[in-house]
Amino acid sequence: LQLPALQPLRQELLENALRYYDEFLKQRTENPQLQLEIAATHFRMAMIQIFLSRIDDGWDSMRSGLDLVDELRRTRPHFMTGSNLRTLSGFFTGFQSLNDAETGFHPQHANKVSAQKTLERAVETWEDFIAACPDDPDLRNDLAALTYVMGDLAMVSSGPDAAYRYYSRAIELWEGLSEDHPDVVAYRASLAYVLRHRGEVIPGSGPESLDVERALALREKIYADAPDSPNAQADLADSLQRMATMLLKRPGDYSQACAMARRAVRLAEPLVQEFPSVAE
Repeated sequence: LQLPALQPLRQELLENALRYYDEFLKQRTENPQLQLEIAATHFRMAMIQIFLSRIDDGWDSMRSGLDLVDELRRTRPHFMTGSNLRTLSGFFTGFQSLNDAETGFHPQHANKVSAQKTLERAVETWEDFIAACPDDPDLRNDLAALTYVMGDLAMVSSGPDAAYRYYSRAIELWEGLSEDHPDVVAYRASLAYVLRHRGEVIPGSGPESLDVERALALREKIYADAPDSPNAQADLADSLQRMATMLLKRPGDYSQACAMARRAVRLAEPLVQEFPSVAE
């Protein structure tokens, strides 16, 4: 459902999921396991609402889930361990498609003060969860995505130094996930996305100046492993075009930049033909 042509169907399914979650949240219970499921539902709803551009609703859902988690941690601390915490994991699965979507999260669309407080609570909570369940990849992926979004928010509210710290933490998390789970393409794709993003929004002469090149190398490998994937093909074309643009600014790199730009066009042309409505 991440293929461009299937986005209308995906949106319809997400709308249906929201209606189902709304019904589920009407339940009232003292059962801690069901309360945990309700908290997880709030987090899943938050991501769907953000994807559908209901930004304020998304942060409200996130806060509701965190409130319930805090209450459970306060009243039932022995319950909030191990496998029970894993009930809350994985709500940010599909992070890259959420972030890349035209209707996705944009920090300037949110109440920055409220969003920052909510994100700080979520990051702190997930850090605690990972301390208790360090080997859970879904919890680590959730934290990486939350930290990345925190970097985006810091970029528009505090400046590049604060953003750099959050982006670097997200990169560290996705590097670890990619190393521990090399078969999961989503982790490498997310790592490439954040590397490319950090390299572009925080340029410099230090190691971060290589971020765009590292992102390109990752996307080359992902495309080599899955040459029939439109997503991998589009991502590689994107990285080639961005790398070409960067090389044009360097003396003596004109021919290499042109070669990359031509290859980006060759990769993009069949996608334009296959998904013309998306190209428009």
